Amino acid sequence: MKQHEANKLLRGFKRAFSEQTITAIGRSTGFFQRERKMTPMKMIMSLLSCFAGGQSTTLADVQRSYNALSPESMAYKPFHNQLSKAAFARFMQELASHVLSTLVVEVLKPTRAGLLAEFGRVLVQDGSSFAVKDTLRRTYPGRFTTVSPAAVELHVTWNLCRESIEQVVLTPDTFTERAELPPAQSLRGDLLLADRGYFDRDYLRAVAAHGGHFLVRAQKGINPVIESVNSGARASRVVGHHLKDIRGQLAKDQPNDLVVRWQVGRETLRCRVVSC
Repeated sequence: MKQHEANKLLRGFKRAFSEQTITAIGRSTGFFQRERKMTPMKMIMSLLSCFAGGQSTTLADVQRSYNALSPESMAYKPFHNQLSKAAFARFMQELASHVLSTLVVEVLKPTRAGLLAEFGRVLVQDGSSFAVKDTLRRTYPGRFTTVSPAAVELHVTWNLCRESIEQVVLTPDTFTERAELPPAQSLRGDLLLADRGYFDRDYLRAVAAHGGHFLVRAQKGINPVIESVNSGARASRVVGHHLKDIRGQLAKDQPNDLVVRWQVGRETLRCRVVSC
């Protein structure tokens, strides 16, 4: 990393974790009204110190981290009372949003003549599942009830050019991940990258209708009508047929680049499908 880039990152880090800013967020969210033994800054520094080591499994670990950094130790009960406030969740949410927006660095800046120049943003959508304590099974039911009766899924919309998070949503693991995709109308001029779990023809048709673009993996069972062939299969054998009916005619020694269509209600979804 060049020196001026390192200096810029350091200045951003100082702004992100400014004691004045953190205190203001604590007060605006209702987490802190008066500063006594616990302060917003001490709370955040203890959390960072505790979780950075990766060895914390209980609230008592967080309390010990707090007491190690604070000149005045705090008993477990009042410490627990502070973190059990509903305002603590609002405080952490606002702080996370502030830190992520402050530390944004534009790492991938397309040139005017580059392949990505036509897109305003390049967004990556994905989700990860995590098991949580079994006692939370009613609030966060898991998909695999025998192994993980309680689980959550973290859905993230990532801005590839700025290397920053656009949106984070935490849901029960049983919730559909497609519901957490960016609104189709928000993707005008943007490119969305997503895995096969997000393939939904109605959504993709809406993205295209609003001037957006997408590159999404599809399941093997898709069955569009082939309109033309860019490369791979012989056009005379596949054009006008459904994909499932002509799989044996597809080229096996090179990718098949096809233009296909689906009927989506009264509308038509037309796009390229590359099959390897």
